[in-house]
Amino acid sequence: ICIPCQPHEYLLDEFTCKDCGLGYWPNVDLKDCFELPQEYIRWSDAWALGPVCLSCLGLLSTLFVIWVFVQNNNTPIVKASGRELCYILLIGVLLCYAMTFIFIAKPSTGVCTLRRLGLGTSFAICYSALLTKTNRIARIFNGARDGVQRPRFISPASQVGIC
Repeated sequence: ICIPCQPHEYLLDEFTCKDCGLGYWPNVDLKDCFELPQEYIRWSDAWALGPVCLSCLGLLSTLFVIWVFVQNNNTPIVKASGRELCYILLIGVLLCYAMTFIFIAKPSTGVCTLRRLGLGTSFAICYSALLTKTNRIARIFNGARDGVQRPRFISPASQVGIC
């Protein structure tokens, strides 16, 4: 053959190169393709144990904080913290910890979809709750400084809607 085949192609005949396809690679003699083995972190690997242990600890800690919030749901300190946005933030943190298990799971279409969507979504939930809480506090203090009427959209329901 005068024109060399691409690295992922094999020789179909004397003049034609053909793509091996996803998950396959040509043999050394370029006459056929073989299936590439899947390489991913397994649950038993040492590289998986550390993140799994930390995620389990984080999940348990976050669930404990949620339990404390639920037990003290109507106390002034929980109400003053913006409990609705705190619950949203804690759910986002739970999702962040849960993503560790998705990244260690065996790759499949569903797992890969969850990897792409889950990580960004979990961080977006956390950041949106923090940004909404910060924005609310800034608007309350700016409104008090100006001495004007109470700022709009600072009720818990509207904050959840904004988030």
